[in-house]
Amino acid sequence: MADAWRGAQLAYTLLERLATHAAGSGLRRMVADTIAANAAMIKLATRAGFTVTRKREDRRLLRLEKSLASTSPWMPGAGGQLIGASHTAA
Repeated sequence: MADAWRGAQLAYTLLERLATHAAGSGLRRMVADTIAANAAMIKLATRAGFTVTRKREDRRLLRLEKSLASTSPWMPGAGGQLIGASHTAA
């Protein structure tokens, strides 16, 4: 991200919009992986309500997961799941 945009909450806003769209499309959760050294992503994900766990398959990676269920601050009443292109019916 260009220095001029840092601190403008752009990444958080984009992640929030993505979660809102995903929940509105009937998805139940968002899942992503990041390298453990990516402190900025880990901070953003934690702030956005994602859980952070270390992956068993590769200890250098972290799994980020966010429930889009009705308790989500972004969008109530979600159903489904977001992992790559997979989708689970409610």
